[in-house]
Amino acid sequence: MAVKTSIWTSSVGQLLDDECPKDFIKGLILSVCSLLLVEAIVEECEKKNRLCLLTQFLEHLVSEGSQDVHVYNALGKISLIAITTQNTSSRFLHGMRKR
Repeated sequence: MAVKTSIWTSSVGQLLDDECPKDFIKGLILSVCSLLLVEAIVEECEKKNRLCLLTQFLEHLVSEGSQDVHVYNALGKISLIAITTQNTSSRFLHGMRKR
């Protein structure tokens, strides 16, 4: 099983490198979610600054009752990214209004 999981993780990484459409990658992740190691896929997406692509996958795992700490850590990181991005955008827009 470890071989299959590494193949899927590296495949997702390659698709990210090739700039495939986000919806295609999300669909692939959801279709093979039982074959993915959460820690590995999170690491792969985080390296490529695409962690937010995993939101639906991670939420699915939570709804299935996952107790994997990597699921909750990744969701926490995604929330922090969203908050940081929103704050940065707000400061930028606020600065633009002053001009």
